[in-house]
Amino acid sequence: MFGRKKDLAGISCRKNVTERTLNFTGDPDDKEVVQTRKKSNLSKEIRGKAQWIDTHENVDGHYEIYIEDEEKSLAIEYINGSWYWLNHDQGFWWTCQKA
Repeated sequence: MFGRKKDLAGISCRKNVTERTLNFTGDPDDKEVVQTRKKSNLSKEIRGKAQWIDTHENVDGHYEIYIEDEEKSLAIEYINGSWYWLNHDQGFWWTCQKA
């Protein structure tokens, strides 16, 4: 069940407080707030090359994957059998349908 609404950079979002699901509205730009895991708990088969990054400087722990073509790491989260790109803003992790 989704909890109370939050405002993220002027965009209304629902904070996912208990389930590992996303509830997109159909708009590919709609941002959905994601609660990341508390610790690295995915098996090597699922995790693949993703690396766990511990909580630091008020940023919750999360997985990252290194993108060689862009020479940078990007935050990701595994939810219901799929990986999602994450963005961090105002203390929240969020994702959207549009890749």
